[in-house]
Amino acid sequence: MKKLLIMLCSLFGFASLNAQTQLAGSAAEAPVMLMIGEEYLFPTDFSIAIFAYTAEKDGVLTLEMSSPLRIFRTDAQGNSFDPLPLFGTDCMIGVQAGETYYFQHATTWGKTITLKVAFVEGAPYLPIVLEQVTPADGSVYHTTTKEGSVSFEFNVAVNTSNLVPALVLSDGEQVSLTDYTIAENYTTQGTIYTLQVAATYNSLLAVGKLKPGDTFSIVLTNVADKAYPENCFAEGISVCYTASPEAVTLTDVNKQGTLKSYYMEGDEEGLVVLTFSDDVMCSAESALLTYGDREAGTWVELPVPYTIQGNTIVWNMQGIHMNKAPLDDEGRRIVNVSLRGICDTSGNYIEGNTKGSAGTIHFSYAVETIDVNVYCDFMPAIGSNIDAVEEIEIWIAEGVYVAFDSVKISFIKDGETVELLLPKDSLRIEADPYNAKDLLVYVPLSGCVSDAGEITVELTGVMTASGSVPVIRGTFVSSGKGSSAVLRHNVSAFEKPLEVYDLQGRLLRILSIGEGVEVLPSGIYLIDGKRIIVHQ
Repeated sequence: MKKLLIMLCSLFGFASLNAQTQLAGSAAEAPVMLMIGEEYLFPTDFSIAIFAYTAEKDGVLTLEMSSPLRIFRTDAQGNSFDPLPLFGTDCMIGVQAGETYYFQHATTWGKTITLKVAFVEGAPYLPIVLEQVTPADGSVYHTTTKEGSVSFEFNVAVNTSNLVPALVLSDGEQVSLTDYTIAENYTTQGTIYTLQVAATYNSLLAVGKLKPGDTFSIVLTNVADKAYPENCFAEGISVCYTASPEAVTLTDVNKQGTLKSYYMEGDEEGLVVLTFSDDVMCSAESALLTYGDREAGTWVELPVPYTIQGNTIVWNMQGIHMNKAPLDDEGRRIVNVSLRGICDTSGNYIEGNTKGSAGTIHFSYAVETIDVNVYCDFMPAIGSNIDAVEEIEIWIAEGVYVAFDSVKISFIKDGETVELLLPKDSLRIEADPYNAKDLLVYVPLSGCVSDAGEITVELTGVMTASGSVPVIRGTFVSSGKGSSAVLRHNVSAFEKPLEVYDLQGRLLRILSIGEGVEVLPSGIYLIDGKRIIVHQ
């Protein structure tokens, strides 16, 4: 049978200009009266209007529209409160003889829509329908899916005060379910009735009454229309599930409560080991370290690499500076580490370590500040002339505990101050061969052609793992000769024969394998395509 709608928006039933004008101006004080069997036209410039219908008999009022629009129930003052059940382009509502019903229809700017009003005499309500159940009937039940809830969605509001839910085992034993929530007329036209089944399900597993692979049912009895108790499911509602394999859970973590503000590369103390009750997988690219306040603009998210082996997941916190987390009201630095998408080897999400966190493990840590004593040295020495220097070496004691953003080079060119920023990832950074905690940062000077004066080399955005902000800066002298030459003090021997030319391009000699520049007298040479200055 064709569905009729009951959307209430109707214009008085004429397509003439006068009717359209009259309808566009309707309000709560003078609503448009809907007439059975009439057809109405909503012109392209139709605005919000209030409609009314007084039922002469019990039955179902239907509105059939040429385009899907939403109509809302209102009170006599025009306050909308309830969207009507919508089936495609049809709206329906049950009505009782002698009652007046008010509706509101939103604007139809840009559209021309027709509306037909019809009425079916009989019961003054819509037959109650279970529109959807989640998880679906016949599926495998997992406590980690939507917190282990089972949701029933009806087309009308049901009388939940009389509804009786139960979990029924395969042998017929019934266990009461009392934890539920209700949502009426927000995301749907009727009611979403959500049962929290996980706690009861887990308790039955714990005592052996329910085992993985067993079947069980969720049964609802006394399901009736909230407005019309006679509109009900006489036999009740039953959906069947299969109990899932036992959910994988987190059983141990080797670090809780506190993390140091920095762990060196290779420091096994910087590994957070999560152990689970069975083997796991994970779909996330990385774990996530977060801290700060979104509203204050201090929110930071940093990727944390992880590895999986069997039933363990290892978060690698090495090399991550956590000292930039802001202080909270109690003077603490707090960071959060989480990993989403964790599942068992069958693809079922594990039980998270907090409610509603299926597949997610989350921990908050206080940051313990470590003591760092940072000092630095430059080569060539600060204050020296660097016209013939290709790069400056900065030695930073305990440099592995130092974070910085870039190197700024400042000098005077053509009477104006020039600042060059070299990002950290463009620099050559090496560990000191004599101490793994110290760093050597090499700053290239190519492109720095200054007038006579000073050239300043400074690290920017410096912060240590202890939260201090040391100054790492050196100022050097320039005679205005630029820095296109190359100085290679560190070359003691060549691995292939090399030709040595003077600046006029004349071949002076050939360096044999094993010879170094120290065999040459002081001067400027062209060797292997580079200008090399030799000081003896």
